[in-house]
Amino acid sequence: MDSKYNTIINLKMDSSEKEKEIYTFLRESTRNQSKKSVTTDLKEEYRKPIDKLMMDHQFCQFHLQQKINRDLKKFIKENNLNEMK
Repeated sequence: MDSKYNTIINLKMDSSEKEKEIYTFLRESTRNQSKKSVTTDLKEEYRKPIDKLMMDHQFCQFHLQQKINRDLKKFIKENNLNEMK
């Protein structure tokens, strides 16, 4: 629970949770709240449940930056490119 904004949060979603469990969690935890958006990491399984609940889906900036960095490093390595220094 985020006491500042009086909203339910879940900081530890199990990696094995699928769309159905995510949908149920979000639906139940936001039942009596006005809801506009959900901010998540980049886990693909969030997309459909959030759309189904008609909320906006935002990505966590920290996780997005991590993914971009991982993808760039992978691309550089796979293509035998030198990193700029």
